[in-house]
Amino acid sequence: MTHGRPRGQQIPRAPAPGQPRETRAGGAALLLLGLLFLQGLVFIGYASQTSDEGAHLAAGYSYLETLDFRLNPEHPPLIKELAALPLLMLRLQFPWGPLWDRADEWTIGQRFVHENNVPNDTILLLARLPILALSLALGWALFHWGRRLFGPRAALLALALYVLDPNVVAHSCLVTTDLGVTLFIFLSVYALWSWSGRPTPARLLLVGLAVGGAFASKFTALWLLPILALLALALFLKRTPLPERPWSAGGGSGAETAIESRTASRRLASLTLAGLLVAAVALLVVAASYGVVGLPAFLLGLERNQHHSAIGHTAYLAGRLSETGWWYYFLFAYLIKTPIGTLVLILMSLVALARGTRRGVLDEMFLWIPILATLGITCLWKVNIGLRHLLPIYPFLYLSAGRIAAPAAAGV
Repeated sequence: MTHGRPRGQQIPRAPAPGQPRETRAGGAALLLLGLLFLQGLVFIGYASQTSDEGAHLAAGYSYLETLDFRLNPEHPPLIKELAALPLLMLRLQFPWGPLWDRADEWTIGQRFVHENNVPNDTILLLARLPILALSLALGWALFHWGRRLFGPRAALLALALYVLDPNVVAHSCLVTTDLGVTLFIFLSVYALWSWSGRPTPARLLLVGLAVGGAFASKFTALWLLPILALLALALFLKRTPLPERPWSAGGGSGAETAIESRTASRRLASLTLAGLLVAAVALLVVAASYGVVGLPAFLLGLERNQHHSAIGHTAYLAGRLSETGWWYYFLFAYLIKTPIGTLVLILMSLVALARGTRRGVLDEMFLWIPILATLGITCLWKVNIGLRHLLPIYPFLYLSAGRIAAPAAAGV
């Protein structure tokens, strides 16, 4: 898939499956993911519980046991449910009674983790492993897309940057929602990219499942809406051939595609229908995460999230406090919390991009629209409480940075 390759631009192409270089790259990727897994195990063994983890764990456990979503509604349930799933086999004691009646999630979380019939270290280990598994899945998806875009060497560099980033390692081992929403935002964009190159119903279904996973993980998945809208606009303006009926297995080929590429109204209709199908599938995923009966809790959580975003949060930066934050907070946090070597490689990739080591315009849009949109939103956001909210840009940044290892970069 070329997505409008610039004339005369040499674009690295991944070797066919089964070729030696491709096989070696896959093995190297597995070794890097193994390194991430080992780092995660060490981190889990040494890291004490963070303040949010108890509330998230207790909430997720109560969802699975009761389909009652009164605890911690300010975050959707999917990641909390995945983390709590291994705990069901332990037959843990849950502090029902007055604490449950008044939905005191913080006290319940403290007692659930630290005053149970199983050691707290065991509870945290089993609960954190599913989050680590999500991070491994994200790493593999990053490698897979990088291999298709820039070739195996570039994909391995992108994966290495991901695996060796201390911020990634830390958030891969905590029962929080940030790694989960990062995974599903990345998969949403990747699946849309795949669908735009070869529009099939199965690929469109994957877009819907990924978008649904994002909204079932964290309310910052709302940031996906402008990202997907901008990408859809790019597909429209670039006259990308699209099937008239997105649900049709035969769409996107032959004369129908030729007509689509010339007719604005048909392209618009195709994108609109595709968007409606994605929204329908995403809604089903969100409903399933709430057991259907708990969907009102989604609306409650969304309302609380929007209220929190509107009023801001007490924040600290460089010796100062603020209730509304600073426009440069996340940029500053990223610069001081990212390894210098990683920053240098990202800068090198920007230079390579400026000097012509690039894919087609659409491919680059799929990499940079999520980064720029997220940065723009966070610069306006009043909730400045941690670099973790910027985590969704990491896989896109590292995917783009991998270009410096692509064959076309050799002469740059």
